[in-house]
Amino acid sequence: MIYYLCPDMNHPSGGIRVIYRHVDRLNQLGLPAAVLHCRRGYRCSWFENRTTVEYIPDVRLGSADFLVVPEVYAGLYLVKSRLKKDQKLILKLIRSAVNKVIFNQNAYNTFRSYPLDGASPDEDLYHDPQVRACMVVSEDNREYLEMAFDHLPVSRIHNSIDPAVFRYDADKKEQIAYMPRRNPEDARQVINIIRNRGWFAKYRLVAIENMSEAEVAGTLKESKIFLSFGYPEGFGLPPAEAMACGCMVVGYHGWGGKEYFRDDFFYPVAHGDIAGFVRRFEFMADTLREDPERVQQHAIAGSQFILEQYSPAKEDGDLESFWKSLKG
Repeated sequence: MIYYLCPDMNHPSGGIRVIYRHVDRLNQLGLPAAVLHCRRGYRCSWFENRTTVEYIPDVRLGSADFLVVPEVYAGLYLVKSRLKKDQKLILKLIRSAVNKVIFNQNAYNTFRSYPLDGASPDEDLYHDPQVRACMVVSEDNREYLEMAFDHLPVSRIHNSIDPAVFRYDADKKEQIAYMPRRNPEDARQVINIIRNRGWFAKYRLVAIENMSEAEVAGTLKESKIFLSFGYPEGFGLPPAEAMACGCMVVGYHGWGGKEYFRDDFFYPVAHGDIAGFVRRFEFMADTLREDPERVQQHAIAGSQFILEQYSPAKEDGDLESFWKSLKG
């Protein structure tokens, strides 16, 4: 059995959605898997799912089982005291002598809890002798972790964009979408400059927050523009999903998304370049006004590119190859 340890967090999170999707895909591939939560009876409800869910107090992992540990729990190895009850339960599990795989969905968070004078190997999840490999979601993050932990096999699993949920829609409003929890200080600056320059007389601004997956997709499908403030990113699902829905995307690739932030589909901006962000937005908005048919063709091509490159079939192939090689 493959158990994906998952935070008990019931608000929208791309990383948690990916964990649930991995478990669904593995079960469909004939590789038994379950999401492993801490609190009995809990499951995520902000998106529709029938995913197999089990609970830490009820499972006993054997020698043939694997525990998949998200990178967010690596910091527990470094904490000496004042752990909450759930954290103690999780720490006991991930310190146990079971086969483990780290699922790192944002390599740039890896060392967030590490001291500058370093952590000894017995405190470091990545040097746990039971950790067999690490999964990541972008080539950028694979290179990062191979550099940081050159003793550990690192495999890239493609994220998939569900074409039944996130797909091109030509019926768009004069609307700009963004996610306010991503780099909010940069968002505050860019949006206020855009507002001062009169653009919101033409466009309605919509913040994507506290929405279900279906509501996010609906907002993106009716928006012409998506502002990407994510930095740093393991992959960057929001701009990819926006592109799949036919939005013109301007902003940061966050490094993890640089593999799909191509100049022919996206309008990339160097991180922190606030004036450059506004200029890039205005160039794109002017192009949208002056030549809407050309922009529409770019949006259609961008949607096709994203849905081809990040398809469920590609994710399935990566997962099947990774787990069959690991389990023998």
